[in-house]
Order: sequence, then C-alpha cells, then structure tokens
Amino acid sequence: LTAETTIADEQLREEYDLAYGDRLQVRHIQLGNLADAARIKERLAAGEEFAELAARYSTNVTTARRGGLLDAFSIRDEHIPLAMRQTAAKLTASEVSDVVRVGEWYHLLKLEKQILAEKRDFESVREVLQKRIEVRLTDARMRDLHEKLFNEARVQIPDPLLREAYQAAHP
Repeated sequence: LTAETTIADEQLREEYDLAYGDRLQVRHIQLGNLADAARIKERLAAGEEFAELAARYSTNVTTARRGGLLDAFSIRDEHIPLAMRQTAAKLTASEVSDVVRVGEWYHLLKLEKQILAEKRDFESVREVLQKRIEVRLTDARMRDLHEKLFNEARVQIPDPLLREAYQAAHP
C-alpha cells in the first residue's frame, strides 16, 4: 500500500482531528421496528436503566454486550451515520434522544459524556495516524479486490443442493 499511496498532510490532519479532537461517548439501542423503539422509550421515561435495556433488547449484538456503548466518535466521523452524529451532538449529558431511523433500523441514543480534545503534539502521533489511514485504505482495497474477484469468478457446482444454496446466498 505505501508504495502505491501517498498520504497527504491534510489527510493526517483530518485523522488527527478524528482521533484527538472533541468526541462524543454515546450508548445506543438498535431496534428493528418503530413500535419496539417506542416501547423502549417509554420504559426509559419510566426510569429503567439505558444500559440494561440495551443489553437485553438491542439487535446490535456487539454493542449490546457493552450496554449499548459505542466507541467515542467525532461529529465528523463518517463511519457513524450522519443522523446519529447530528442527534448525538444535540444531546446534553444523560439525555436520551427521540427515535432515530438509520436505514432499516431504529435507534435510541443516550449521551454519556462529551470528551474534550486531547492536546497531543501532532508530530509525536504522525506515525500512528499514518498507520490508521493505511489500515483503512488497505481494508477498503481488499474489500474491492474480493468483490472484483468474486464477480469475475466462474463457479461451477455440480451438486444441485449445494448449487441452489450457493445461488440463494449469491444472487
């Protein structure tokens, strides 16, 4: 990757802002429909603990295990859906959002805390920032290459049951 890609100083500065700038620590509960989201919102209003409800009802298995806790993120972090970033940015500490729809999912958010920017010397973290960008670019290229190879492959499966299963999984 490094032989093919030059990472500009501007990219490093953006990565610095994402990693060390102001961030938000948020919990979320991801649900499959609006009715479930409304029921959980009522339970929260009645005083039930957000983390407990997230662990029990969130469809996001990864964050449910952590009581809905997401990794801290910047308002500019494009890995977090825009609707969630905008909603979280408007919350005050411990406040729970209204239902936020992202694609097919419904989310409730709770702002745990705002994390103020860390004062780190840019040059002292330059290498770490470079590695973060390289990993992200490499992962994206690997996904693209995998998709290209998969789409170009000519797969022949003589067994009819396996062929049917394969075609169902890869329409």
